Amino acid sequence: KELKSQGKTVFLNSHLLSEVEMVCDEVAIINHGRIIAEGKLEELLKEHTHVEMIVSDYTSELIEKISRLSKEFQFKEGKLSFKVEDREKIPVIAKMVIEAGAKLYQLNTQTSSLEDLFINLIGKDEVS
Repeated sequence: KELKSQGKTVFLNSHLLSEVEMVCDEVAIINHGRIIAEGKLEELLKEHTHVEMIVSDYTSELIEKISRLSKEFQFKEGKLSFKVEDREKIPVIAKMVIEAGAKLYQLNTQTSSLEDLFINLIGKDEVS
């Protein structure tokens, strides 16, 4: 952090991603010699937000619309679980639920850690 205040850049290579998250402002994730993600850490993590909603009185049309705005979409017994690449989609989706006449009982968001992001991008098989 002191070096940053002096306008210096440090390249850090580490598998201790929790420590990288505490120290670095910008990151690049490399897989097989190729950069697959890079940018400000805060922005990269915001782009991979996990959302859970508990809803009732929904229609299949509403569920289809939400699935198109998200990724890793799952729906089971009134519980929606999905990820969004842009946190700004969350209030849009919540509004869609209400305007469709469904009831929204709970909405939880969880921003990924750098380790979660890494595993998501690289793939669980390659990490283990």
